[in-house]
Amino acid sequence: MTILSRPIPSKSFRSWRITAGNFEKRLCVQERTVEGLSKNKRIAHRLLYRETDFLRYRIIFSYNTLDYEMDPVKRHVAMKKRSRSSRIVLAVANSLQEIMCDWDTITLLFKDRSLATMSDLLAADSWKRLHECLSDTSTLTEASKAETEQKLVSESGVIKDVKCISSSHSGESGQENGLSYDMQQQQQLSFDAQDMCFIRIMSLWSWLHPLDTFVYLSLLIFALGCGVMRFFSFFLISLGAGFTYPFRPMSHEELQEFGERLCQLESYLGWRSPRHVVSSIISLALVKHVVLVLFPQLNLMDALESVLLPSLVSLLLYRGIFQIFCGVNLRVPVSAAAGTAFEEPVCPTTPCVVNDENEENGFLMSNDVEGTPATLDAHEKALHDELLPEGPFSEIITRCVKFASVSNGWATREKRRSGAVVFEKKSNYSGKTAVLVVANIPHANAGTLQHLLLDDPDFEDDKGSYAYQYDSLLERRASVKALGINERLVLTRYKTLQWGVAPREVLTWVSCANLFTPSQQEALGIRPDNGKGLLAFSQCGVACLDDFVTLPPSIASDGHERAVSHIYHIMGLEEADGSLTLHLCHDVDPKGNIPGTFQFYANKQHVKKTEAMMRLLSEIGPKPNIVRPYVNARDFIPFINRPVPRKNKKLSGEAPTCEHTRELPPADTVPDPEAERIVKSVVEGLLLRQWKLVLDKKGISLWSTVLPWCDKKAMKTVTFVPGATPRDLESVLADMSIAKRLARGVESRGEIKKVSDSISIFRTTFSSPVSGIDPREMVTREVTCYYPSLAKCAALGIPCSDGAKEGSIFLHVGEDATEELPPNPKYQRGRVFMSLAMAEEMEDKKGMRGIRVTRSASVDPGGSIPTAIVDGVLFLQWQEAARLADCIKEVAAARLKSL
Repeated sequence: MTILSRPIPSKSFRSWRITAGNFEKRLCVQERTVEGLSKNKRIAHRLLYRETDFLRYRIIFSYNTLDYEMDPVKRHVAMKKRSRSSRIVLAVANSLQEIMCDWDTITLLFKDRSLATMSDLLAADSWKRLHECLSDTSTLTEASKAETEQKLVSESGVIKDVKCISSSHSGESGQENGLSYDMQQQQQLSFDAQDMCFIRIMSLWSWLHPLDTFVYLSLLIFALGCGVMRFFSFFLISLGAGFTYPFRPMSHEELQEFGERLCQLESYLGWRSPRHVVSSIISLALVKHVVLVLFPQLNLMDALESVLLPSLVSLLLYRGIFQIFCGVNLRVPVSAAAGTAFEEPVCPTTPCVVNDENEENGFLMSNDVEGTPATLDAHEKALHDELLPEGPFSEIITRCVKFASVSNGWATREKRRSGAVVFEKKSNYSGKTAVLVVANIPHANAGTLQHLLLDDPDFEDDKGSYAYQYDSLLERRASVKALGINERLVLTRYKTLQWGVAPREVLTWVSCANLFTPSQQEALGIRPDNGKGLLAFSQCGVACLDDFVTLPPSIASDGHERAVSHIYHIMGLEEADGSLTLHLCHDVDPKGNIPGTFQFYANKQHVKKTEAMMRLLSEIGPKPNIVRPYVNARDFIPFINRPVPRKNKKLSGEAPTCEHTRELPPADTVPDPEAERIVKSVVEGLLLRQWKLVLDKKGISLWSTVLPWCDKKAMKTVTFVPGATPRDLESVLADMSIAKRLARGVESRGEIKKVSDSISIFRTTFSSPVSGIDPREMVTREVTCYYPSLAKCAALGIPCSDGAKEGSIFLHVGEDATEELPPNPKYQRGRVFMSLAMAEEMEDKKGMRGIRVTRSASVDPGGSIPTAIVDGVLFLQWQEAARLADCIKEVAAARLKSL
């Protein structure tokens, strides 16, 4: 509801245009013009007007004909004859749909009232009671209007003229407090002049622009040396430095980092507008004078100026010296400290892995992955306007969030041993019993739920996705159509739930990836903004009409009956203790002739689905966000890190149907000169070197050597894996999700660039092993799949076992590619000069068929770690070779089981 808890007078009448209402009603809906929206960013304008004048739409009660005129000539005449009384703002919103809903309510309240009694409703007590009544009912009908008016107690001091409502300047602050966040809006992506000034000052103090900060520091030191450094002069110098932002445009990174700090600071201090800032300064000046009058002998200001100002200048100088000589990145964003990102991060034009110290492998930067949304026909445009109206949120989100709110008529059915609480209620959409399950998962966050729900981002029916793990009845998921990049029509098919009941399918308009900031959560009514920066993530959907779209023959099915999923809502709320509260809500009408117990079993299945999701979320653990904060726009691209589909990435994935035969890959049939060069270089540089045996234990041998280009020892491990094929090693190395399992300390591994079909650029990060040692990152150019022919093996000098066949040798090789990606200041850049993983199909001494796996690498971790320490951890490579062998055995066992 956008109706204010107290009517607010307004002096703003320019740059508004009327969209509904007329002078006869004394009511109208006004929309802010483009000129008015630009005025809202001016400091002078924000000082002179209230917060209700800055939103896009408003409903006003006014006797001024000026507020109802659209013709420029008549408006000019009306301006000369305008009344001196202020117009009264009754409701404000940024969404036309929301304001028009309350417009119907307000016009119904004022209907059939005479002009003499219209203002009766605007009395403070009357409006307060009216607002309470309206808060109890979501809509107002003719039937409820009489009941509502009966609740209003007649007052003795009824306002007979709008002038009586206008307050003096001294009472304005009390009226503004009456807003009580009624017009709470989502965090703005742009800043006004005051914000830009403060952001520039904060960036100067962080030495983001060293030359500018040096000039600013020189002025402060000069004022301090001349003895004129006072709070007033300090304020003027800082203000002047802040207003230099037009001469140096701010980068997206600067706006992201310091804009978030500014929002938190303003929220903490209560500086929501320049009016509050000026009020704070005036209050400080009054306190100063009161102290001076009461304690004339106490010169408090001089004492503070003599101590505080030199300390501030010294601190600024110290930060600059510390940054120059220690090479420390002082600009640590607030979002990084909290482990989440609230604003839209900076994305390079070339897809690459995000520089986040907790990033998950398998996710790519996605600036241009989705492209532009497809053109809509007239029917689709009408549906788009219905589901994605102008405003901060789509109808899909608002409908699902409102329905799934725990306070919206839900009754507790049971509390499960897993900790999940099950709620039920009779749905006004389906007429059936809807189910809501709420559970808390320790050590999880919004990023955890994103990784769970978005691992198949385009709904390509990836059988290896998490959806098939938490939903045992899921049979197929497919994206049929798109209203926007983030809104898709998704077909979901399910196996039969009961014997004798046909399997069901549903068509749902899904809003795929919605990350809500604290202010957005408060605007939606999810929870109040407690200032702790807790995020919420949601995936939700509403029903699609059967006649809207005809399924293409490739996915149409006569064996499934069409059910209607009125509400599909999965949401995770971050909690202050580091846990995640999961909400899962379903309202489904199964349609058709079904037993009465079907709905009970369906809801029971939703509970099991929630508990399976709880298990998976606990296993995944806290993850960084891979989507941006939600924006209601058709071309909104949600992904910061676009998930790579999990096809063929599970250890239990499908394998070739024949154990010892395979089709030669394209990399061998169509030679790649660059791949040939890398393979030859690595084979000659590593494989054909002289090695010294270090350890031979449990069938795994560890070797070392010193190479001319690095003072650190290179390593090699050799082991035999029975029952495996070269394809099994290829599958393991292609599954980047198990990189952490294969190597100790791996934080993430991801592909940042695809050079060709067989060559890719990878970035791998390693966590700090002990305190005091920086985390590492490596950038490599790798040939991911190379099956040399026997003739090629002979040319390269690769020794082959007796009875070797074509395609029986697999190579995965890499070389250093530091130049492909700029260093991340959070990490110490290391170098992998060469790396090799080779599988050769053969028989061991006992006649058992399998593969001999050879792993080798020449690495320099960088930094100042002594060579002796690096060589000392060489024995850890034996353990990694053992883990690699275990993974290969698991894949081989899964392959044999599927035969």
